[in-house]
Amino acid sequence: MEKHRRQLALLKNISVEFNQISILKEVSLEIRAGEIHALVGENGAGKSTLMKTILGIISPTHGEVIFLDKIGVSMIHQEILLIPELSIAENIFLGREHSFGFFPWQKDKNILLKTIELLDEYDIELDPKTLVKNLSTANQQLVEILKAVSQNSQLILMDEPTSSLSEAEVQKFINVIQKLKTEGVGMIFTSHKMNEIFSLSDHISVLRDGSIVSSNPINQITEKETLRQMVGREIQQYFPEKNSTIGSKILAVKNLSRKDLKFQNINFELKKGEVLGIAGLMGAGRTELGMAIGGITKNHTGEISLNGSKVNYKSPKDAIRECIGYVGEERKESGFIPDFTISQNISLSSLNLFQKFGWIQKEKELKNASSAIQKFNIKHLFKSQTVQKLSGGNQQKVVLAKVLQNDPEIIILDEPTRGIDVQAKFEIYQLMNELLEGGKSILLISSDLPELIHMSDRVLVLSKGKQTAILEKEQIKPEEIIHFAMQ
Repeated sequence: MEKHRRQLALLKNISVEFNQISILKEVSLEIRAGEIHALVGENGAGKSTLMKTILGIISPTHGEVIFLDKIGVSMIHQEILLIPELSIAENIFLGREHSFGFFPWQKDKNILLKTIELLDEYDIELDPKTLVKNLSTANQQLVEILKAVSQNSQLILMDEPTSSLSEAEVQKFINVIQKLKTEGVGMIFTSHKMNEIFSLSDHISVLRDGSIVSSNPINQITEKETLRQMVGREIQQYFPEKNSTIGSKILAVKNLSRKDLKFQNINFELKKGEVLGIAGLMGAGRTELGMAIGGITKNHTGEISLNGSKVNYKSPKDAIRECIGYVGEERKESGFIPDFTISQNISLSSLNLFQKFGWIQKEKELKNASSAIQKFNIKHLFKSQTVQKLSGGNQQKVVLAKVLQNDPEIIILDEPTRGIDVQAKFEIYQLMNELLEGGKSILLISSDLPELIHMSDRVLVLSKGKQTAILEKEQIKPEEIIHFAMQ
């Protein structure tokens, strides 16, 4: 068997159970060298559990993982696991410094030289002395890959590696993994971006409810068939039909600027029942604008008016009182408390509704959570489950449920469907439409062009902090958005 297609690992009838609940059921897979093997499925299908089982973090209840040699296995996690205060070189060889010499100066010199060699080999233009905290997310991901390569890993697991990257950054990432493929490295790759999966992968396996429902060479299956297998039925359309009526003006922003110039002289209006999309490249100021309107930051000048009255809130609490809800792009950093249960997280922004004499009424809180779990279709194992144990899509639903507890009139959604599966996306779009039909208004910040195009009534485009266009419905096309985003 030729070197680049030899078998690296074999999974035989892998089952994983937690508290007598089946997470993986009789999963069998074959992983080969020089092959990119896509693993797809809805959130909660068992993808992350399977990856952790291959890596050895989770022990299977039944079945076995067989490695055909001492191949070395590494994992690139969705969340960066580097140490921010250390340099690129220090992070790559952390824990292995002793193999580079006896004297500290000797170790530092040799580690630096080896890092330069790695950066050159993979055509990555970075200074090895740069602290990781000063790198973009994309470059941190590349450092993670170099760390795996430096350990001579022949099998690399990648869990949603491109979910936070711009299109240009994704291309740089793709160039590196294509080179790894030519060197005979095997890769397991999870992603919700179907275009990436079908352009990159050699083989695709579909997980549904913990079981493998299909495993095929990529050229023997279509995207439509893959989506059907993921959800167990045909998906007629990605975006549900909107039936909302646009009403009177509710929000007016005049000459809004941030003091550090992240955005400058922004002007727009938002009407009841309307979705105003906010588009732009990475660094355009979209998130910063959303945070200013949502009361998260206050270092700005200009005017924000609600229902004709000027507001000057000094905190998120003030914004909530003014009926503005904010869902940030980093749900795991600021959207929920990982160790809290579903019910505790949902009630976080509205504790006054569940307090009596300063104490939380647990029964009332649980009853409220049960209603939200049903309304938002939050898939969970048991009522006391912590949010960190939920899939990404269900975590996002918890964040939305929390924010909507206060019945806001304006909801700011920053990358609301990033890193979640097609069914969870559809459900969030349905929820958005329900809010609009109820007269609510939405500011939608998104890097997903189809999402912006189908869900927005108008699109505000930013470029380097400046407003370059407001596109009306008939003007909202990919080429128009990209044109104004690059000005």
